Amino acid sequence: MKKYKTSLTIMRAQPFHMGHESIIRQMLDESENVYLLIGSAQESGTDRNPFTYAQRRQMVENVFPSESRLCIKPIADLYDYKRWANYVIANLGLTPDAYYCGDDQDKELFQAIGVNTVEIPRDIIPISASKIRETGDLSMVSPLNHNLITQENKMTLSKPHEIPISARIAARTDNYDIWEYPVVLPNGKAAIYETCVRQDAALVLAEQDGQIVLTRQIQRKGEKPRYCLLGGMMNPGETPQHAAAREMLEESGMASDDWELLGGVRHSNRVIWSDYFYIARNCKKVKEPKLDDGEQIELVRVSPEKFMNEILMSDGFREGCLKSLLIKKPSAEDIQSFCKITTAKTKAR
Repeated sequence: MKKYKTSLTIMRAQPFHMGHESIIRQMLDESENVYLLIGSAQESGTDRNPFTYAQRRQMVENVFPSESRLCIKPIADLYDYKRWANYVIANLGLTPDAYYCGDDQDKELFQAIGVNTVEIPRDIIPISASKIRETGDLSMVSPLNHNLITQENKMTLSKPHEIPISARIAARTDNYDIWEYPVVLPNGKAAIYETCVRQDAALVLAEQDGQIVLTRQIQRKGEKPRYCLLGGMMNPGETPQHAAAREMLEESGMASDDWELLGGVRHSNRVIWSDYFYIARNCKKVKEPKLDDGEQIELVRVSPEKFMNEILMSDGFREGCLKSLLIKKPSAEDIQSFCKITTAKTKAR
């Protein structure tokens, strides 16, 4: 018989390595069901948190591909440490029988709310995720994840999208910084490149009475209205979930006590920013909307089916990058249709 019915641990897993793996295996040996919260889920593309939540979840699932007793969920950072334990339990949706932790402060916080704690010895496997990120040494990472991490390292370890040390600010507004920096072109000539860095955004799929609440917005005089998610740019120092809740309240007057992070999309061509997507369930109207000067927003309620089949797939939907989080791979019909399109011109020649 297992020691615990449910157990919980929290890992950033940047990247997921054999030390993390050994902890989860211990929990599976000692518990009927194991919950893993992947921390700092709102962050990606930084030195400390290069991998997205989706990538880190995939690393875990690659090692535990058919383990039905392992439940993985995201959790964003909370910058109020005294509330951390209650915040974790609220995000998890249940109180576990045991919390596996390697931090004394964490241990005290969870014991204070009546949760049994199991200390994780730091010397189980002497391994550091930060050293893996710094050196690229994958000897302590499961071979099942080497390809995923190597592909990502081309972006994170070599940092092609970071602003170079030689860059200088050319222009600055409340939400945008324009950086200039010298580069050497393939032909050996010198040139000046510019990169724009803008504030990250938090966006919400809001559910109310089984319907998805969207907006139809006109952002410039004379343009056609577009379907948009509730949300907007984060304020400096604001966490993504705080920004999502604030923007939803301002634009719709609604609040929710059931939030889930879907994931993030990093945009990193000549304009760099991240979009964080949340689901807010059981939304309730608590006040009248408070729109910014000049905003023209109409709230629209649609069924989840209409949102997926019509709005998400339309050119007029502003947050089209959400498709990459909701649609994992094309269907057989999509592939067959694509093949017909690509061969049609060849046959006609």
